[in-house]
This record gives sequence, structure tokens and C-alpha cells, in this order.
Amino acid sequence: MSSSARKRGALAGDDESIAMFRAVSSIYDNNISRMTLNIKFEGHSLKDSDFHQIKRFLQQLFLKTSVNLSDMSPVLINQFNIGTAIKQAYDRYSMNYKDYWDALHDQVFGITSILNITQQTSQCIENIHKLMLDLCKQHGDDDTVQFVNKLLSDDKNQVGLLVNERYLNIPPSISAPLFRIIWYQEHGVYHVQSGSLNKTAVPIKEDEEEDKNPLVTIKRNPIDKFFTTRIDEGFFEILINGHLNSSKPKFREFFRINYDQFMFILLLIKNDIILPPSKRVKKPIKPEEKLAVTLRYLATGESFRSLSFAFRISHSYISLIIKKTLSALNKYLTPIFLPDISTVDFNIKASEFMTKWNFPNCILAIDGKHIRIRSPNNTGSLFYNYKDYFSIVLLAMVDANYKFIAVDIGLFGREGDSGIFLKSTMGKKILEGSFGFPEAKQLPGSSKILPHVIVGDEAFRLHTQNAFGLLSQVFRVFYQPISIEPSTCDNLITVACCLHNMLRDAYLEENGRAFIEFDSREPVPTNNIIPIARGGGFANAEGFDVREAFKELFCNEGAVSWQENL
Repeated sequence: MSSSARKRGALAGDDESIAMFRAVSSIYDNNISRMTLNIKFEGHSLKDSDFHQIKRFLQQLFLKTSVNLSDMSPVLINQFNIGTAIKQAYDRYSMNYKDYWDALHDQVFGITSILNITQQTSQCIENIHKLMLDLCKQHGDDDTVQFVNKLLSDDKNQVGLLVNERYLNIPPSISAPLFRIIWYQEHGVYHVQSGSLNKTAVPIKEDEEEDKNPLVTIKRNPIDKFFTTRIDEGFFEILINGHLNSSKPKFREFFRINYDQFMFILLLIKNDIILPPSKRVKKPIKPEEKLAVTLRYLATGESFRSLSFAFRISHSYISLIIKKTLSALNKYLTPIFLPDISTVDFNIKASEFMTKWNFPNCILAIDGKHIRIRSPNNTGSLFYNYKDYFSIVLLAMVDANYKFIAVDIGLFGREGDSGIFLKSTMGKKILEGSFGFPEAKQLPGSSKILPHVIVGDEAFRLHTQNAFGLLSQVFRVFYQPISIEPSTCDNLITVACCLHNMLRDAYLEENGRAFIEFDSREPVPTNNIIPIARGGGFANAEGFDVREAFKELFCNEGAVSWQENL
């Protein structure tokens, strides 16, 4: 047989195979189309691992708009016990391998939640306001535009955006029980599990079942007896109320702050973290106990499970307590102890440096650290730096008294050390000329007039090292990698800096003196607070001239008797 004949035979055989495959596929598809799949769904809390799937559903809702969905997804996730993700219900005891794999990947089939858009607290809410007004102008009359504008601009009007998205083949009847769950969440009906307030997996019923039982059945796991003894046997009642409140030294040793400072902070944040009694939780955890848990975590860096055994509160709810309390502390302490840089009198800071460190015309010292953290979920290599660990960057300016005057927190660990300063808020202000440097001043004992400076070279790095060392010696959470969400970690670092400043100011101290000073004999956490590498920067000729002028001063008329002994 010729080669052309063999080719034609092979092609004919291929055509027959293709025709047979299509026939079998058609029969298979017809059978599949007649199949009924019985799938049970459950409602779950929105969590960090759902970020990308929630964002995908939001893309359906805000198609071809400028709403920042990367900002909106975490806002929905971080709402306290609001929102439901639809997921498949699995019988954990009769899974096959595929079911186990699907459960492990936790696929979301739909989301239902409410987003509070009353206050423009994030970029996505600002985008939503603009989108709503633009749509009203396109499709409505002037009265409608005016009404919506008034509704959104008045903080007294509590306006919520209902988010209800699902896959196309998920039946619409699933929405009714989900809306009912939202109603329960808004009215404080939560699931109590292991002594904590958490939403459970809620079985979603069909419409025909709703007539028999109009309420959504919530499965409740029994509370562990260990946690029911919190009021009688927990740390707060036995140790703190029973002993520490009557012993000032022991109270400070336990919390790192004194009793008056504790009560002052509690008064600031109490209304933000209080939970009123309800039918489900008749004796909720008091604000002072929540503050105690948070301060103890800062003071020791204990794991949530360790704190759980001490305070008799479930570790999962301790994570919520610390997250919410740190947010409230950041909100109220920052304006008091870490105010905006524009309110700082740099002439006073320069005088303090001259008096304490014999450095004229110096207002602040600058340094940066990589704060080591555990690998955050779904962040890829954002927080992974070239030194082979995960970190968040803390860039700080310190005064002569080791106080943090300006901090920039939250830059990703992957950022190059040379670019951290340029990307920071304080760096941008300095480059733009809006930082607020005082006018140039004549050096003492000299006729030279030089500008005020921020020192950041190796010779003066010991000063900032002492500030960071003192911060970590008081708050031992920095002695190990911090294992919380990055946004909560940002709040933790800011709050620690605020409390550090409160202690340096001797605020509410009886003798008016700072109680704790840096102990050079105690090792600092060099494996968890790692210096940022020095770079060449963008020095210019004028900067070199200023540095040379200070060098001449310190070697001649500005010299001190002890500098040769260093």
C-alpha cells in the first residue's frame, strides 16, 4: 500500500474515532443534564482565606467600575460577626479523597453581607459614594441626586450596602435564609462555642422547610466546662482583682503600666469594646478584662492558647478581643502620645539634644527596623524580605528622651532597604519641604550658621538602638515573631510606641519620673527586631558641607572631655 493510501486510511480511522467520541460525549452530556445533584450548603463566617474568592464575587457586582475591591474585601471580612459565605456541607466522617480535597480548599459559592457606608473610613466607601451619585446623575432627576447626596453626607443616617452574590447555578431561594441570618447578626444573635462568640456553620434550608420552621436552626456545640469557670477561677478574678489591684509593684510588673495608667486607658476605650448582655451571652466579658488580656499579650508575647488557659477564654475569641482592643487603643492613644508631626515644637527638641547629648541643631534621630512576623495567609512574598524571613517595617524618629516622635509602620518586608525611607510618609514630607524644620541657627561657641538636622549615621545609631531596646524590654511581644494579621500587627506596633511614650513622659506617675530606663545588660531581640541595612542614599554637596561643619565643631570648640575615651 502506498504511503498516500496509508495516510488516507489513517485519516478515515481518525474521523471514525472522532465521530464515536462525539456520540459518546452527547450521550454522557444528556445523562448529566438529567441528573439531580443533592448538595447541602452551610453558612460560614467570612475569613481571611476567603479574600480572593470574595473579591471575585465583588467583581461581578461592581463590573467596570472604579471601586477599590482589594480594599473592600478585607473591610467585609473584618466586620465583627457580620456576613456569610456559602460553602458546601461535608460529612467529615464519610469523606472520600476528592471531598476532603474540596473541603481543604474551602470553596465559596456565594456571599451575603452588609457594608456600612455611612462614614468614609476607607477608599472603597469613598468610591461607592461617588459611584452612587454618578449613577443617580445618569439615570435620575435632580431631586433623586439631592436626596442620595444628603443621605450619604449625614453621619446620623446609618446606610448599609447589601452585598448578595452567588454562582449562577445556585438557586435564588437560598437568599431568604441568608437574609434572615444577616438579621440575626445585626441583632446580636451569635453562636457560643468554647466560651467565645463565633458564628457557627448554619445549615441553609429550602423554602418548603421554612414554612415548618420559620427560624433558621443554629447548631450549638456544648460549651467546654473549662471556660464556664472564667468568673470564679480565671486570671482576672483570682489574680488581678484578688491580688494585683492591691499591690502596686506587682500590678506594674504584670501589665508594665501602673494602676492609674490602666484606668485612664480603660476610660478612653471602654465604650468601643463593651458588649451588652443578651439572651445568648448574659454575662459578657467586661472591657477591663479585655484590656487586661491585651496588655498581658503585649507584655509577654504569650500565645493565645497560653492566655486561654490563664484567663479561661477560648483562644479564638482572645484573637478577636486583642484585634478589637488594639484598634480602639490605636484610635485613642495615637492623638495623645503620638500626635501629628506638625504639632511638635522642634526648637524644644533641639534644645533637649543639646542639653542631654551635646549635639546642637539636632532635632531627631532616625532609624528603621524589620519587625519579624509569622507568614501571613494569602500574601505571597509581599512580607518576605531578602534576608529570608517575613517582616513589617518600622521606621521611627526618636527625640533625646528616647520618645518616638514620628513612626511609619506597615511597609512590606520585601521593600528594598534603600527605598523604605523614600516611600515612607516622613520621607516624602522631608523631600517635599513640608516636614517643618526650624530656621538655620548659629552654632554655640562658633560663628557658623547651620540648618537643623536629623541624625541617622552609624555614630549616633546607639541612641535609636536604645529606644528600640527599651521598647522591647518593656513589651516582650517583640522577642518572638508576631503571629497575628498584618493590619492588627500595625496597630500593635503603633500602640506599643504610644504606651512607650506614655511611660517616657512619666504620665500619671507619682514622682513625675520615668519608671523604666534602658538596661544595657539585658539582651535585645536581635533576631526579631532587625536593623535596616544602610545605603548610600542621595547625598548632595550641600549635605556633605553640613556634615563636615559639624565634624569640625565636635573636634574643636564643641568637643567634650569624655569623647576621646569612647
